[in-house]
Amino acid sequence: MMVASTACGTEGAVRNPPASARQSASSAPNSPLAALLADLSNLQIHEAFDFVSDTLSKVYIEWPELASQEAKTIALKRKVKKLRWSSLNIHDYKDNAIDFNKAYYPKNLSKCAVVASALQLLHSEVVYDVGGGAGPFGTMWKHYHPDSKVIVVDRSIEQESIGKKISSIIGINIDYEHGDASNYFTEEKTRGIRIFSYFLCEQMPEFASIRWDTLIGECGIFVDYGEVLGALRNIPKSFSVNYASASVKVPNSLVSFVGDKQLDVNVAVVQRR
Repeated sequence: MMVASTACGTEGAVRNPPASARQSASSAPNSPLAALLADLSNLQIHEAFDFVSDTLSKVYIEWPELASQEAKTIALKRKVKKLRWSSLNIHDYKDNAIDFNKAYYPKNLSKCAVVASALQLLHSEVVYDVGGGAGPFGTMWKHYHPDSKVIVVDRSIEQESIGKKISSIIGINIDYEHGDASNYFTEEKTRGIRIFSYFLCEQMPEFASIRWDTLIGECGIFVDYGEVLGALRNIPKSFSVNYASASVKVPNSLVSFVGDKQLDVNVAVVQRR
């Protein structure tokens, strides 16, 4: 059972979601969930970044190695920024998992905080963070949806190990399961919301072979590069796709970790028609 509400767009003011946004997805089938992302003025943006800051502080105090910016970490950060994920070697993600998270975890956590905050009134009993790595999206989703069971699914054991340690440090209870999305989701696993953080850009070479009927579940929420999300227009006609984007100012206290003063957040929400 999903319950929809709340919003995201272009400004960063704080305001509670309007009562008119609080509606059941089943009672309003013609109201796309992504339409609730249309106005960032409804987003609890300051609270979201406060939680990101608190999370990183806890992690870096208990695990200072993850905060160190060595030469190879800086090089990887530049590579991510210049070439984006589609050009990254798989070893950067799997076998170099520590440096990968040093370089990218704070930025991904921040973007996912924006989206999870905007959709905090969208609920499902089970939520899968697909290709979730160390689980930044799953972590943020669990924070704003404490009653949901969040399961991070990833093929990298190294990323899973890092995610479990971070979850233990910050005290957020999410599950991690080892698996590849191409065969993990079956006809028996179609329930639940699916969240995807920079998952699609890695799948572009195999886009045409993705099994959308089992992958999406009740609803799919994608955070990715804008041009990558555009490819979702080519998914089967049995799904509807809605897009939203926002440019969000990063608090000064987070700039050194995130690596940018402004975040461009691009979201696509996929629903079954």
